[in-house]
Amino acid sequence: MKGSMQAGGVFWPVFLILVGTVILLVNVGVLPPQTWRFWPLVFILLGLFKLSGFVDQGDEKSK
Repeated sequence: MKGSMQAGGVFWPVFLILVGTVILLVNVGVLPPQTWRFWPLVFILLGLFKLSGFVDQGDEKSK
C-alpha cells in the first residue's frame, strides 16, 4: 500500500458517511424529511467539482 491515500480513495468513504449522517439526522428529527427533495443537487455539485479540477488534483502527479 502506498504511503498516502489517493484523492479518489477518500471520496466514497466520506460521501457514505455524509449520507449516513443526513439519514440519521432526518430520522432523529433534526432535519425535516423534505431534505431528500434536494438530493439531485449532489450530482450537480459533483459535476461542478469535477469541472473545476477539485476532485482530480491528485491525478496530476501520476501524469
